Amino acid sequence: MKTHHFLFAVVGLSAVCLQAEPVASNWQAEAAKYPVAVYTGKHAAPKFTPKTREFRSTLRMLQKQAINYGGEYVLDFAGCGTGCAIGLLYNARTGATQFLPTGTVSSCYGQPALMEQAERYYQPNSRLLQIVATMNDADSTGDVCYTKNFIADRGTVRLLNKTAMH
Repeated sequence: MKTHHFLFAVVGLSAVCLQAEPVASNWQAEAAKYPVAVYTGKHAAPKFTPKTREFRSTLRMLQKQAINYGGEYVLDFAGCGTGCAIGLLYNARTGATQFLPTGTVSSCYGQPALMEQAERYYQPNSRLLQIVATMNDADSTGDVCYTKNFIADRGTVRLLNKTAMH
C-alpha cells in the first residue's frame, strides 16, 4: 500500500514539473516572434515624468546598466510594499522613463496552486515581456491571477494581452 501512495506522489510531482516547463519554453518561441536589434549607443540622461520622479534614484541607476529588454530598455522592479513590486522602465536611447502600464505586480497569495512570486521573462533582443502569476488591484477581482504579456512598441511599453489563470 505504501508503494501505491509513493507512485501517486511521484506521478503527481512529475505532472507539476511538466506543467511548469512549458511556460519558459513557450515563452522562448513567443519571444522569437518579436525580434529587435539592441541599441548600442550612449545612454541618454533619464527624463522623469511627474509619476516617475519619485523613483529617480533607482532610474538613474538603471542608466548605468546594460539594456535587458526590448532592444533599448533597462527594466527593473522596485518594491512598493509586502509582496508588491512596480516595473520601472528606462529607455537608454531616449532617456524616457515609465512604469509598466498595468501598475503594480503582486504575488498570487489567494491561489496556493499558483506560484507565490510572479515570474518574469524578458531578454534584450525581444520586444516581448511576460509576467506569469500576477495580480493587482487595478484589474483583478477576488483572487484572480493573470499571465500578462507586454510589448515594446514605438518608444513605449504597453499591455499586449492578459489571460486569467484558474
